[in-house]
Amino acid sequence: MKRASFPSTLIIWFIVATLQLSVATTAVGETVYKKVGENGSLIFSDEPFEGAEAIDIQPVSTINLHVNTTSTAPPPAPRSRPETITYETLQVTSPLHDSTLLNTAGVGAVNVSSTPNLGDHHLYRLLLNGENKGTQTKASFPLTGLNRGAYTAVVQIVKGSGEVIKVSSPVTFYVRQHSIRH
Repeated sequence: MKRASFPSTLIIWFIVATLQLSVATTAVGETVYKKVGENGSLIFSDEPFEGAEAIDIQPVSTINLHVNTTSTAPPPAPRSRPETITYETLQVTSPLHDSTLLNTAGVGAVNVSSTPNLGDHHLYRLLLNGENKGTQTKASFPLTGLNRGAYTAVVQIVKGSGEVIKVSSPVTFYVRQHSIRH
């Protein structure tokens, strides 16, 4: 029988190591079957086949590398923000009032800001032409399906319960799309 060359031996050891690792997740040892092919290559299988030699593979020892997340430090102090926040300003920052968005392919965004920043358990709600487009903590609302026409955006700050705390002034903007006719 012809002896395997160095690269072939390396590949064989890699295959055996891979097989050992793949069965390491089981609690008991597994049996793998090995046969030397006609051209000297090794053939491995997890099912017995003609001329194959059974190899018992023992489980591989493993260690848990997860970091202990239990902390002995005291819990963080509660935020010093008062329970009731009075918002000085709430506004739609873009698009600008009476602006026109050109050829948006139906996509756009409404950006909002408030002073002070949004408090705990408070959310922004966007109303576009009176329709609720979503409630979130982020100050940017991505929009799709913007067809040509006029839109009026109003943003509200709401509590988690849905109670409205503050409402912005309305901002009207226009979407202009080119058509085949125009």
